Amino acid sequence: MKKLFVFVLLSIVLISCEKNIFFQETQKIKGEKWTASQPCIFKVGVSDINRSYDFYINIRNTTDYKYSNIFFFLTTSFPGGTSSVDTLEVNLAQPDGKWLGTGFGRLKYLRVPIKTAVRFRKLGTYKFSFQQAMRGDIEGIADFGLRIENNPSK
Repeated sequence: MKKLFVFVLLSIVLISCEKNIFFQETQKIKGEKWTASQPCIFKVGVSDINRSYDFYINIRNTTDYKYSNIFFFLTTSFPGGTSSVDTLEVNLAQPDGKWLGTGFGRLKYLRVPIKTAVRFRKLGTYKFSFQQAMRGDIEGIADFGLRIENNPSK
């Protein structure tokens, strides 16, 4: 009976932590080798322009990754055909080489906020295309994802 109570309590806590997720998708990087010509593309349907959202990158790297950071080109395609391009840098390790992500063994997981309190201006489908910008193919990136949460401030 005690085990059942702990399981139910843990399930409730986990479910309540995930209720703010508006969108989340992760893509596996084939062979843990991300080529410069292989973008990770996420399509997000928006039906509420009155809310604000927080954007995060989810990244899993291996300890074989040679750099302490990674650069991305983010192309955002808006409903109606316009687009914008941003350059992002994500630090994966401290200057002393210690990984910022969590995990045991060779895989490290890191969630990084990239934009907060964003409002979508139009209803429709937005496309977010992340292309690694590290001057060539890189090894040691296992997964890459986009997470969008409802911002509690509305």
